[in-house]
Amino acid sequence: MNSELPSGWRRRKIKEIANVVGGSTPDTRDPSNYGGSIPWITVKDLSQHKKRYIFRGGRNITRKGLAAIGNRLIPKGSLLISTRAPIGYLAIAGTELTTNQGIRSLVFKPNCECIPEFVYYLIKHNTKVLKRFASGSTFREI
Repeated sequence: MNSELPSGWRRRKIKEIANVVGGSTPDTRDPSNYGGSIPWITVKDLSQHKKRYIFRGGRNITRKGLAAIGNRLIPKGSLLISTRAPIGYLAIAGTELTTNQGIRSLVFKPNCECIPEFVYYLIKHNTKVLKRFASGSTFREI
């Protein structure tokens, strides 16, 4: 990526424009964690989702389930990236939601001067590059 940038553009590192946030899974043995109104997105959901924006997954969690994973909600407009099993599925959060541990979310900083859709297509176009950073023997992960 040593190409010239258009006039007025700046090359930025991800850590300069976004916070990388990991997901989590509420205890699946406790049914009271599930069936609520909070969208909970998994890698499976991303793998079956073919649109740019995602609003819900196969399951929702409850407020209790959200509390069990640290009350971490991902803001609308954040970029979701599957980082293991398999790597490289993407979607932009179309609403406030939460994710499991197979997904990392780029939560864009307030003054990042970036367009989430641009970052989405940039990463989508460079998925092979992303996969080169993976390691692990059973599950490759970045």
